[in-house]
Amino acid sequence: SQSAPDAPHWKEFDAYLDVALRETCRIDGEERLVLSQFHQLADAEGQLLVDGLGRFENLADDVPRLFAEANLRCPPLKKMNQSEHFHYSAYYSDYGRQLVKELLKDDVEDLGYQFEAVVDP
Repeated sequence: SQSAPDAPHWKEFDAYLDVALRETCRIDGEERLVLSQFHQLADAEGQLLVDGLGRFENLADDVPRLFAEANLRCPPLKKMNQSEHFHYSAYYSDYGRQLVKELLKDDVEDLGYQFEAVVDP
């Protein structure tokens, strides 16, 4: 089964996460994690540098709200190439979830993400 922890699918994705989640770059003289959304949006003291955040998974609601907050007219949004998918939790192995929780701790905690209990899709 592809959902088994030792399935090739998980091993390959876990190997990718092991490398990608540790990659850093210099931002304002500080080493920051490249894949950390929080590190891209916060200063060295951990204070967010933006007034509002939107999420891709809430795009239809968040874009009009953010435009309104900036006193801008929001163009109509069309849903394109829509597909059915599982909650993001289902796409990570136990090891991958642990890596994300440890290495992207700021993203998970400060941006309000959480892994849900996964039932085999």
